[in-house]
Amino acid sequence: MKKLVFFPYIGGKSLIANTIIKLIPEHTVYVEPFGGSAKVLLNKPPSKIEIYNDADLRLANLFYVVAFKFKEFEEKVSRLVYSRALYKKFLKDVRLKELKIEKLGDVDLAIKTYVVLYYSFNSNFKTQALNVSYKQNKAVSFFNNLQRLELIHNRLKNVVIEYLSYDKILEKYLGRDDAFIYLDPPYFRLEHYYDVKFTIEDHKKMLDMLKSAKAKWLLSGYDNELYNTELKDFYRLEIPTFKPSYGITKNSKLDKRPQAIEILWANYDLYNLLNKVIK
Repeated sequence: MKKLVFFPYIGGKSLIANTIIKLIPEHTVYVEPFGGSAKVLLNKPPSKIEIYNDADLRLANLFYVVAFKFKEFEEKVSRLVYSRALYKKFLKDVRLKELKIEKLGDVDLAIKTYVVLYYSFNSNFKTQALNVSYKQNKAVSFFNNLQRLELIHNRLKNVVIEYLSYDKILEKYLGRDDAFIYLDPPYFRLEHYYDVKFTIEDHKKMLDMLKSAKAKWLLSGYDNELYNTELKDFYRLEIPTFKPSYGITKNSKLDKRPQAIEILWANYDLYNLLNKVIK
């Protein structure tokens, strides 16, 4: 079955989502504190209870609207005409400092968020650059993707959508031994790419909270000394992949993404689970 892809997003796990899904242990409650584009949640088998959370209001609102107000969203977004002017106007409207959800309304905010993320050069809210691909027609791909949105809607109908800070979500579920938590925080030392502030102290606090968890958890990120030191007593697995959100233009000397290593840390035996999957 083809992967469900909602929208491109910085740090998205599309390239290793299948590997992560295979490493998910038995659980009743599934939680993503850093939901982002939910590449893992959307493509894993449904759990009895599923929670998507993001501290970015625009993302949480987009998921909520597509889950519960889909018909209005679909009707309005299908009328849009692809243009640079539209992208720049929507980008201005959804910038956090200027954001007024009461004025925009949840459906219109969701539409503008979706358009900006889909067309943004680096799949975030910070760049003015439009993603003009020389390999595909972005306008055509945008409207083709609209036809797949109903699949996203159907997958999200039973998902709880939260708009909380990561620590509030962790406080709710770390004490549950029937929960599994997949964490995909902003990459360490690359936090400036994200709009919602996440500091070194936040990384440290998150790691401290994970150490005493009853819930099973899996954490992904790039190799770094802080995580390796704080999580030295936990399981660690290296996954070869490629760097996401890397701009390749028509005049670029690079014709493919640079290779990278994604690290998975967990409080359960990843190797035993991996061996079972391979067998």
